[in-house]
Amino acid sequence: GQETKFAPVVVVSAPFELQLERAMARSGWTKEETLARIAAQLDLAEKVRRADFVVDNSGDESRLLSEVERLIAFLEAHRCL
Repeated sequence: GQETKFAPVVVVSAPFELQLERAMARSGWTKEETLARIAAQLDLAEKVRRADFVVDNSGDESRLLSEVERLIAFLEAHRCL
């Protein structure tokens, strides 16, 4: 038989204010432009609900590295890597 594989859905999550701040710094957009872009997306809570794995990006770089290591372990356990 033919095996069907699907890639897991991974969501990177951060508190709204931090998401807004980072997006503005990265893009150079105004607050209004950034808010419009965020509003055009699926709500973060809904993204998290639909995700197979959530990366918490609310901390510093070392915390993010730990989250990425958790993600890699998850992907390996589910034979995605």
